[in-house]
Amino acid sequence: MSPSPDQDARYLETVAIHGGAMQRLARATEANAERRRDLLQDMHVALWRSFAAYDARCSVRTWVYRVAHNVAASYVDRERRQRQPFVDLEEIENLPANKRPINTVFQQYALFPHMTVLENVSFGMRMLKVPKAELETRALEALAMVQLSDFSHRRPSQLSGGQQQRVALARALAPKPKVLLLDEPLSALDLKLRQSMRVELKKIQQKTGITFIFVTHDQEEALTMSDRIAVMSAGRLQQVGTAREIYENPANIFVANFIGETNLIAAETVSVADFHATCRLFDGTIVKCLVAGDGAGGQPSGIISIRPERLQLSHDASRGLKGIVSQAIYIGTDTQYVVTLANGTELVARSQNARGSSPDFALFSEVGVVIDSGAARLLAV
Repeated sequence: MSPSPDQDARYLETVAIHGGAMQRLARATEANAERRRDLLQDMHVALWRSFAAYDARCSVRTWVYRVAHNVAASYVDRERRQRQPFVDLEEIENLPANKRPINTVFQQYALFPHMTVLENVSFGMRMLKVPKAELETRALEALAMVQLSDFSHRRPSQLSGGQQQRVALARALAPKPKVLLLDEPLSALDLKLRQSMRVELKKIQQKTGITFIFVTHDQEEALTMSDRIAVMSAGRLQQVGTAREIYENPANIFVANFIGETNLIAAETVSVADFHATCRLFDGTIVKCLVAGDGAGGQPSGIISIRPERLQLSHDASRGLKGIVSQAIYIGTDTQYVVTLANGTELVARSQNARGSSPDFALFSEVGVVIDSGAARLLAV
């Protein structure tokens, strides 16, 4: 349930950023004040709610850091004086970096090797001149939050990778920032530890109410860490919605192909009415589709998007689209099949390896590919 306007300031925000350096866009915004204002409007909307932002050219991270640290932060202040924004109402544009209510958890953690865990966590507060009596109490509270109270007198070299990551997080949380930037903090961890830390980070974010800007190149990580997603391309928002909305109903080919895995099939549009379309494939097969986003409603042709898990294989090649199994890849929970159709189009289908599921399909065997009802989305070319 969405918060009411008077609850906005305490809305639990997580921003997961999928991207890298944004040099070209940064230059554009420096040269064009109007373009910068448009981007700031996009970003302050994104930061006000829970968002994951993706950009195909890996060009979001530096821009978001600039937004958080510089002009956009004060711009959001001015725009939201009546709605208690996620940063203080004072102007921070002219504040030095060490005075701004923003902290960072670095990719390599950057712990001081000669200090104990407690000293590392206390360091930022000492720089802020926090009274000594309060300093240790807050440091211990931060360590308790990341479940490291018993490790306060150890040094970083005596900790595992996951423990070091939690120390870095505690150090960033202890000064109680308004915004916390996390620069791929889980990238150095193994899979199981990374999965458990996702859960821990989400719990901490919900407990503290701090805005998390989470930078990651792991798409699954970003999806699981965020409540809403903003898909971006070249600095422009392509689609905004929940993970389910964006995955199930992509607004265009870019979003469909970028978020998750999908099959894109060229089709002829036969008829369109009330966001429902009837399409004809290359072999004459008729497919009922939903017209998604800016779909090809008035165009004679379009692209159909179908997710791999919404395709079912059959040993009866007369059912659905006829093809040949060209690959079969066992990946534990699922088996992924690549089926080559008569016109050379390759479709990817996923079948769960559950008890009672459909039997295996041998390589180079002839199969029928059945599209689940309601699975197809018609997109503009």
